[in-house]
Amino acid sequence: MITNEQKRLLLESMVELLELPESAYEKAAKRYEDLGKWFDREDSSLGENSPHIFPQGSFRLGTAIRPLDEIEAYDLDLACKLRHGISKGSHTQESLKMMVGHELEQYRIARGIKDRLASKHRCWRLEYRDDLNFHMDIVPCIPGDEARRNLIMESMRASGADERIAV
Repeated sequence: MITNEQKRLLLESMVELLELPESAYEKAAKRYEDLGKWFDREDSSLGENSPHIFPQGSFRLGTAIRPLDEIEAYDLDLACKLRHGISKGSHTQESLKMMVGHELEQYRIARGIKDRLASKHRCWRLEYRDDLNFHMDIVPCIPGDEARRNLIMESMRASGADERIAV
């Protein structure tokens, strides 16, 4: 018969095996912050658009887990929001993606990242291969219109969700 204490220790061990080490969070945060600084630099092609790079998904929620084996890469999902000068009426999704992709390619070259920038369906993938094997999937986006944002916020309030996750 397994005691409650043994169950607790087993569960803690399992969680520890799944959790991202703090060093992985720190390295990933430094990289996406560096990417944000790159997009916001003086000679950025997107500087006038007030770019904002931020994590989304499990990394943002603090629920990211380790890859199942050492061959797999850590996955960091980011958004690149262009807050000014871009709207659904002025740019297509494809042109928005290409604008962000151009800046990401310049970043990849400047930082000496060997793997080519990979175009995915709605995002760009940037592969890092050093002491921590991980990739960043960067989704280009623009702010939603006011009515849509209000609808989302009201829905979140009604469900009891923390509004900070919608920022």
